[in-house]
Formats: sequence, C-alpha cells, structure tokens
Amino acid sequence: MKKLTYDLLLFAIFLISGCTNLPMKNDPSFDPNVESPFFTKGSGPKILIDGGHNNAFVDYDLIEPFIKVARSDGYTVDISKGIVTSDLLSDINIFVIITANSFRWGKEVEISENDEVFTSKEIEIIYNWVYQGGSLLVFSEHAPFDGAINPLLQKFNIYSSIGVIIDTVHFDKEYGFGSPKFSIKNGLLNDSHQIVNGIREGEKVDEIITFGGSALKGESFTNILKLSQNSLNVGHPFGGPSGHGDSQCLAGYVGRGRIVAFGDSNGFTAMQMQDDNGNTQAIGMNTEGYNWKQFVLNTLHWLSQNNQTQ
Repeated sequence: MKKLTYDLLLFAIFLISGCTNLPMKNDPSFDPNVESPFFTKGSGPKILIDGGHNNAFVDYDLIEPFIKVARSDGYTVDISKGIVTSDLLSDINIFVIITANSFRWGKEVEISENDEVFTSKEIEIIYNWVYQGGSLLVFSEHAPFDGAINPLLQKFNIYSSIGVIIDTVHFDKEYGFGSPKFSIKNGLLNDSHQIVNGIREGEKVDEIITFGGSALKGESFTNILKLSQNSLNVGHPFGGPSGHGDSQCLAGYVGRGRIVAFGDSNGFTAMQMQDDNGNTQAIGMNTEGYNWKQFVLNTLHWLSQNNQTQ
C-alpha cells in the first residue's frame, strides 16, 4: 500500500506545484491496437472527451492511450476545450468526463470541496442530453477529484465518497491495499452485465483491480464493481474521509440515455509510475494479469447501444 499511496500523493503534489517532471508517463510499450474492431475505422460512434474543466489526464496527455484504443476500435474521438453547451453535444454519442477539477494544476494550491467545476447550467445541459438519448462516461477519483465531480454525479442520483478507497482483504499484493480486486471468483465483479461479459466470444473479463479512487453509491444503477465489506474510505491529503459507497463502477439508464460512472479513472490509462524505491509499476490498461483494455472496450460497446435494451 505504501508504494501506491505514495505515488498517487506524489502525482498530486507534482501537478499542484506546477512541476512537469511527473512520476508517471504513458507506457511506450503499450499496444492500443484492437485486433477485431467493433466498427469500421472512423465510422463508429462519436466520442467527445471533456477538456474544458482542468482535466488533469487530458492536460498531461495521459488520456492518449484511451484515445488510441477507441480509434482503433472504429470510434471517432475529439477533445473539447470550452464549456459544455447543447450545440457541443448535439451530434455526440458518448461524452467522457475524466479528472475534472475546479483549479488548473500549477496555478492554485488551495482546495475546496465546494469549488464549482461545472456550472448549474452545464449540469442541466449534460443531464438533459443523457435523458434524451446520450451516453455519459464519467469518473470520480481520490480527493480532490471526488468533491469536484460530486455535483454532477448527484444530478444523476449518484454519490461519491471523499478521500481514497482501500481494501484490506481483496487487493493485489504487488500494489497493496490501494488496489481493490474485483473478480468473478471473489464475487465482486458482476458477471451478469454486458460490461463484464462483452458481446462477442472472448470478450469476458474475469478479474480487475482499481488503483484507489473513491466509492460510489446509486440505488437505481447496476453495481459492476462491488466494494467488499473490507473496503475503507481513508483520508487523503487533499480531502476526506467522508462518506462511503458500495461500488467503483455503476451503470444504468437515465431516460433514453445511458451512464457509466467509475470511482477510479486509472484503468482508462496506460501509465508507467515510479515508486519511492525507483521501481516502475504499470497502472491501467498495461497492468499485467488484468484485462483493463477489454473492460474499456466493453464499456464503450455498452454505451454505444443507445435506445436498446440491456
């Protein structure tokens, strides 16, 4: 636990201090190619990634592996740079909001859970767009990202804890308590849902770990990544602990639209991170033994099925 917790803290300190010599970077050995694309190249649904709300993973290009995977699967992907408007979302199929925050890294150091990220008008626009048939992929994270995204999540009746999540029983030994493990074997991975099973043969995911993040709760949604009774919400230097939940991935319907909310965003990256001993750890789709890449694809495929039944 010490290695991973230290690195996540170090990442936040580096970003807030404005230092560009980050302890993490995109893994150059990660292969984003999809062997059997779901859509013909460039003809798939349109994905728009929010880049207008101090999104750390966007600002530091850590979202690039996700973009490459999605494009290899046939999706078209763009990044927005401003506020959310109805016109912006008018021809978009999937809107992705990841590591949004109220301040830009390196310019402010004071953190408040009450700082506004999305205006009330933006939140209303996003909600109405989903209700009318759009698909939203949204991420919480450890503090301060959890507090930042909560007002938007709460519009959809989803709530995020503040702090960082650990599990003292179900975790990966290499990564420590800060890597909750969800598997079919331990009963914490919901294999009744398409996001886990996939659509085509060979797409089923048997085991996943997350990398800290926050806990979610939302009674009207399907719990894909079920937090165990041994999970704990602990304090983070930038917030918490307050609140708790029973999930790190919720999926469901809002009106004619769909939403998938994750409590941890790292699985949608492919990073190399140096721990305090100088050792390199893989974080995300490049993590050996856990098919995050397929989990990402399964998530996109489910979100792409607008106006269809599960």
